[in-house]
Amino acid sequence: MFRRISLLLVAGLVIGSAPVFYQLRSAAASQSQASSAEVTDPLSSANVPTPFPQAVSTVAPTPSRNAIAEEIQALNSKWAAEFLQGGGWLHLVIQHDRNKDKIGTLPNGQPIPMDYVKESWWQLNEKNLVIAAVTFMRDGTGPVVQVATFRDGLWRNLTFNDQPPASGEAFAPDLDFGFSNDVVRSEAWGSQASRDEALNAAGQKTVKFTIHDDFAKPQTIAGYDEEIVRGESRATFDAQSGQLLYVERVMVMADGEERTVERAEFVTVEHVSAPSQEAAEYLNQEVTK
Repeated sequence: MFRRISLLLVAGLVIGSAPVFYQLRSAAASQSQASSAEVTDPLSSANVPTPFPQAVSTVAPTPSRNAIAEEIQALNSKWAAEFLQGGGWLHLVIQHDRNKDKIGTLPNGQPIPMDYVKESWWQLNEKNLVIAAVTFMRDGTGPVVQVATFRDGLWRNLTFNDQPPASGEAFAPDLDFGFSNDVVRSEAWGSQASRDEALNAAGQKTVKFTIHDDFAKPQTIAGYDEEIVRGESRATFDAQSGQLLYVERVMVMADGEERTVERAEFVTVEHVSAPSQEAAEYLNQEVTK
């Protein structure tokens, strides 16, 4: 069970193929190394996430995990068709808002920002696989605080001078923060998965998918002062376009407080012919090493 807690609540929300950015560096965080190695970049995981009345649908029986995963993949594919055009670059900007009690530090001693913007430039081949990438963590719209690159099958965190395990190959763009894969794996974790439909404030029909755990005893999670009794990871999609609207990680504290500990949503998703000069310079640096 602790392995599942680590993946949902210690790792950040990510998209891609390997963990890249550090959000918490502590003794407690080291307990999650086995699971965080499976998390994808650039979130946490995703790597990305109290009885809540919206957590389990009461309108119809909950579909199987495979059916939920297939529906997420179909929504994701419908939306991604706009941007995956066989070659070129995919430019992603993602806003991350967090609510934590403790945060890690950068090598220069500065704290990692609580809220941040993650900007990625992914180079696609003709099969729409990512063959090179640059990812920036920015303090809002301000300075870059972490940089990571992907080339020749390797992710490298240039800020921490760290290199996670090699993937060895190009990877498919994952625009659902790895959520469909997490749904499939949730059974092995002992977690529950559910699906709900609703209309949002703008009148859009949305589909929300939830993975959740209820803990027999309150659990202590690195980065938080209070114990938790429930953890949830939620992904909400526009039912018509297939667009991922946002992903959330939610914890219910021992005192009953529901706390959204991280929310991530796309600000920009676009297909472009070339990366920014800034991104190109980092990739060129990697080539010359």
